[in-house]
Amino acid sequence: MIVSDLARMDKVFYEYINGANMLEFLKDFLTHEDPNIRAKTCSAIGNMCRHSSYFYSSLAKHQIISLLIDRCGDSDKRARKFACFAIGNAAYHNDLLYEELKRSIPQLANLLLSSEEDKTKANAAGALSNLVRNSNKLC
Repeated sequence: MIVSDLARMDKVFYEYINGANMLEFLKDFLTHEDPNIRAKTCSAIGNMCRHSSYFYSSLAKHQIISLLIDRCGDSDKRARKFACFAIGNAAYHNDLLYEELKRSIPQLANLLLSSEEDKTKANAAGALSNLVRNSNKLC
């Protein structure tokens, strides 16, 4: 997805991505029947949170965080991996989404204890550490 590539490159593109009103489409793609679309959507959202907290309030407003958390239990391993990546980045820059992200903690911990790919486990561990990075709200 072009949106993902632009978001990954530089935060200067965030304003243009936001202006394209993509979040409702991304929300729908998180529950798409094609696992490849779900995985790429998780990756795009993770990249949209990579450089700053610019999209945090919009993600909450469009109720996307809950769907991302659900993707941690997706039947597709790539969707799980990129959901963990997105959750980690949604917690990285500040604690704005911590309360909503709290529901991800059991799923992230379970992924660490499962037979997941190493990269998925690394993303889950990073997400858990980011959930205490900016405040002690969840401690």
